[in-house]
Parts: sequence; structure tokens; C-alpha cells
Amino acid sequence: MKKWWIRLITIVALGICMLIILERKDIQYRRPAITVNSGDYIEYEDLCEQFVRNHLMDENKGIYTNYRPSEETKEWSTGHEVLSESQGLYMMYLVNRGDKAGFDAILRYVREFLTSEDGMIGWRYNKENNELAQSNATLDDLRIIKATFLAYKQWGEEDYLAVAYKLASRLYENNVKDGKLYSCYDETYKELTSSIPLCYFDFEALNYLKEIDRRWGEVYQNSLKIVERGYLGDTFPFYAFEYDYETKIYKEANTIRMTEGILTVLHLAQVGEHRDETIEWLIKALRDGAIYGEYNKTTGKPINNTESTAIYACIAQVAKVIGNQELYDLAIDKMLLWQIQNSESVLNGAFGNKDTQEVYSYDNLQALLAF
Repeated sequence: MKKWWIRLITIVALGICMLIILERKDIQYRRPAITVNSGDYIEYEDLCEQFVRNHLMDENKGIYTNYRPSEETKEWSTGHEVLSESQGLYMMYLVNRGDKAGFDAILRYVREFLTSEDGMIGWRYNKENNELAQSNATLDDLRIIKATFLAYKQWGEEDYLAVAYKLASRLYENNVKDGKLYSCYDETYKELTSSIPLCYFDFEALNYLKEIDRRWGEVYQNSLKIVERGYLGDTFPFYAFEYDYETKIYKEANTIRMTEGILTVLHLAQVGEHRDETIEWLIKALRDGAIYGEYNKTTGKPINNTESTAIYACIAQVAKVIGNQELYDLAIDKMLLWQIQNSESVLNGAFGNKDTQEVYSYDNLQALLAF
């Protein structure tokens, strides 16, 4: 009971300090500098958004991982489990769109179903057995916090600020050690993972947090150094997958998965730290045909012919941030090849496989952010 009161007093005190800071100066949140023409795709955006709302959500506004349910809960979600990842992505879309009612419904779900009694956001919730994961995912937490801060800046309600700061304080307490950000905290065993994927560093979120809490400044700088030092070289201008704090090395792998690779580039682009070599590589690859799921990190050659909606969607988001019309059009045109357009089908507007009905929320939510 004593610890609970200490924690409550600390959160209240920090919240008061935060309000004073925000009253003292207007924090400048770096929004995507959307100078590309994305208006030609509104019809496709609306179809996708309708599918998400009508067929990927439960009655409480939890977004299913997959349109098709799975028979069992696996290590990685494949069915009707709800992820903090999905809720955060949709929150970002709704706040960017200015949909306050929709945003409030998703935030309400996060607070009611995804937040533990101790204030941590669990990365997955299973409604069938009312089970919340006892560990978090830093990337997803940062996205939810960022979206809630944006809601405060846009609509001015202090409740958003209070929720965001409470979640940020819990994230710092659980997932930051010696100024370093870790990817996962296990609430049961009170343990951190020793490594972090480079795509987990959401610099836009960290950049905002460090303006209102100086502790995040050290986290931002340490995180940026890790990513920059993980650069693979100009032949294949992307970044290593993961860094291990204990061994102080980047985990070796012969292949780089572009789902994570492009996300790392997006996070850098959002704070102006991307490389021109990466943008040039992406444009050339799209002009030549496609971006594939995995590449040899040394040669920069694809090792399979798998394509992904999410990869093209994240490339389009990079293009929006940096204002590159050619890259945007190339990426969106490739992304739209994966949208199901059949007014007679329940999957109309979805990005997925019309034959197997495998339709994942991640692809569709990243697509919405790309439009």
C-alpha cells in the first residue's frame, strides 16, 4: 500500500511539472511535412477504413490481428487477439484525420483492456480467456503515447495529457536502464530483454518526450547512436536488425527483413536523420520493379520474391515525411495492387489474400497511414 501511495504522489507531482512546462512554452511537435499529392487516393482509403471498422473490430473497438480467427493462441498472434500495435496504429490514423470520437473509443479500449493494474500496456489481449500479456512492446507503447500527446495538442483536453504522461512514466520506469531503451519488460519476472530491434526506436515519439522530460533526452541520443552505427553501408543503405546491450554487438544475420528495415528508415526520416542513399535506393528499386521481403545484407540482392502491403505503405509514409512525390507515387501504386476491390465481397477494400481470407490488421493500418 505504501508503494502505491508513493507512486501516486510521484505521478501527480510529475504531471504538475509537465503542465507547468507546457504552459511555459509551446512544444513543437514535428508533424509529417506532407507536400505530396495524396488526394487522388481518397476512394481507396475510404474502402480500407470501412473494412477495418466493419470487419476487423469487436464490439469494444478492439482491432483483430487477422480477419480470420485462429483455433489457438500462438507465440505470435494470428487470429482475433488484439495487439497494442494495432490500437496504436489506428490511434495515429484517427488523430491525423481529426476523428476525436473514434480516437476516444480506441483510447478507451487501451485503458480498459490493454493496461495492467500496475499501469503497463500489455502487447496482446485475448478476449476469449480475458488474458492480457504480462509483457510490453516498447515500439507500440511509444506509438500510443505519441498519438495521445497529439490528441492533447489537437483537442486541448488535459485528460489526454494525463494519460500520456502516466503511460510514459511507466514506460521509463520499466523499459529504460542507464539511459538505454529496452524492447520488452516482463511484469511477472521483473526482467528486461537484453536486446532491442533498431526499428523500435520511434525517434518522433522520443523527440517529443525529451522536450517535456529531460530524462528522455539521454535516451534519444543513445538510441540515435545505436541506429546510426548500425548502418550497413552504401551498397545496401539500410540498418542492422537488432542490437544487444550485454554483448554490445549487432546481432548478425545474413538477411535483412524489409518490414523492419523500412520502419527504421521511417523513424529516422520523421526527425530528419535519414540518408539520401536510402531514398535513392528505394526509388531505383521501385522503378526497376519491386521491393521484396528479404535481402542479403552484404550484396543488397533480394533472396525471395515476396512482396508486402506494409512495406510499400511504410515507404509511402517515408515519402510523405520528406515530400518526395515520385517515391510516394511509386510506392502507393505498388501498394494498391494488393487491395481487394470487389463490391460483392466482404473483403472489399481490404489489403490481403482474397482466396485464403488472410487479412492482417498491420497491413491495413499501415496502408491507412500511407494515404
